[in-house]
Amino acid sequence: LIDAAPRGEAPGTLAVLDPGQAWQDTGIETHGMDPVRVLGLAAAMGELPATLRVLVCEPATIGDPEDVNVGLSTEVAAAVAPAVELVRSLVSGLRTEVVS
Repeated sequence: LIDAAPRGEAPGTLAVLDPGQAWQDTGIETHGMDPVRVLGLAAAMGELPATLRVLVCEPATIGDPEDVNVGLSTEVAAAVAPAVELVRSLVSGLRTEVVS
């Protein structure tokens, strides 16, 4: 899973969240279910996949959740190539886990 997530870091900062901690205490809100909330609901229902990785990027701005922001900030755009490499690395690691 890949998403933007405001975590108080510098814009464009990438992080792989610990699946055991990423969605604790997120609350359930049926009209605003971002991926973290969906995973929180799935965890509460005991329905998480056996293996899950969550790659997040710190946004440069946090707007009104009702507004749609089109385009990427300079910092987030600069994080795209490193994010692609990180995804490749994560997929490679998952493939190794499956084979082992």
